[in-house]
Amino acid sequence: GAGNLVRGGAKVVKNAAGFDLPKLMVGSLGRLGVLAELTFKVFPAPETYATLALIYPDLTAALKDVVRLSLSPLELHALDLEPAEPADAGWRLWLRLGGLADALPARTERLRTFLSPVVAESVEDGVWETVKELSWVPAGWRLIKIPLTPKRIPALETSLQEIETRRRYSAGGNLCWLATPADVPVLDRLLTVLDLSGLVLLGPAGTTRLGTDPGAPFARRIKQALDPDARFLDL
Repeated sequence: GAGNLVRGGAKVVKNAAGFDLPKLMVGSLGRLGVLAELTFKVFPAPETYATLALIYPDLTAALKDVVRLSLSPLELHALDLEPAEPADAGWRLWLRLGGLADALPARTERLRTFLSPVVAESVEDGVWETVKELSWVPAGWRLIKIPLTPKRIPALETSLQEIETRRRYSAGGNLCWLATPADVPVLDRLLTVLDLSGLVLLGPAGTTRLGTDPGAPFARRIKQALDPDARFLDL
């Protein structure tokens, strides 16, 4: 807020020198300063992909395999969980592998063996494009990003029965993408009761943070240090 130019990060993979300003700036949603120049580390895209879809009769069975897969030596490109259609059809688990074309068939077969006796259906075309472009979110709905753990998913699912939603759990059940037309007060109350925090990414303008915010006291101290004249929006 004082107009100082600050550079953070380094060319090395691990850099423990000084305060980690890049992550702080990203997490502050533009309320501590302006990001004027960004450098991204990128990797070559895999030659090809393979995706398996599994149907489970209930959430408990699906989460059991989510945890198993997360702790396994299998290198998964994606591990997503969502309610199957129609609403009473159970749960669908999406597994995606990426890598060299010659090695992928053997890796896919190993994954099938690991999941036995669950039957896995092979799919790929168009599945992840829908996820990446967020086209599964209806127009005008809010999309909320909620960090959590697989153990907390059942409680969240129970609470969501009172409102209309579409949701997807990514990163091995550690992240919920929640789409809903519900009003902010309803969502805020729901997440607060569960002691969860949510970040509104899409939808009508207004509140961006919902539920609890355990880092609020620390954030206020940081804002006072970096933006003492309150030139940027409040945290």
